[in-house]
Amino acid sequence: MPMTALPTPPTRQDPANFNARADSLLAALPGFVSEANALETNVNTREANAITQAGIATTQAAAAAASATSAAASATAAAASAGAPAWVSGTTYAIGEVRWSPVTQLIYRRRTVGGGTTDPSADPTNWGLAGGASPQIVEVTGTSVTLAVYQAAILRNAATSTATLPPAPSVGDECWVTPENGRADNVIARNGQNIMGLAEDMQIDNINATVQLRFHGGTRGWSLV
Repeated sequence: MPMTALPTPPTRQDPANFNARADSLLAALPGFVSEANALETNVNTREANAITQAGIATTQAAAAAASATSAAASATAAAASAGAPAWVSGTTYAIGEVRWSPVTQLIYRRRTVGGGTTDPSADPTNWGLAGGASPQIVEVTGTSVTLAVYQAAILRNAATSTATLPPAPSVGDECWVTPENGRADNVIARNGQNIMGLAEDMQIDNINATVQLRFHGGTRGWSLV
């Protein structure tokens, strides 16, 4: 808060104005003291409010951390109760084995034979989200993407974009493609498998549609859901 400046103080080097300046300074001091006291009160009030808000923020942060811990524990318990053991780094897995990720607590299914040290959530080449899990959203800012199982691609690039289906799907695998670039010529590439029984790529001609495909194997290949 602003304070009124004090008048020029008296000085012995200016005896002609000494008395007038002394009187003026003395007259201004009571007002100065009142303003200084008000300033102190204001500062103390703001300090108390800051301490209170800091305490509230600390409490909220602790509550948020506790909620996150609880949510992670619940997700871990849910994954374990679903019959999927935890993924272990360096272990070799067979195609089709399911494990839950210590990072996301979601359940993933092995797509290739092998091991590795990369968590399933960051290894879409070898792991896909297991059936019944929420799809993994992929924001595609380029003009092409190769999907992993249970991924949902959102096409953002203004140019025609291509979403390529997984190379080695299993029966029941699913993928989603959503055009968000306002185009009616985006493409879903079949990647060696049929789509709706045809050996042809699919063009998404509806700019407002989300295309969901499920793999049925055999001649039919991928089908619209």
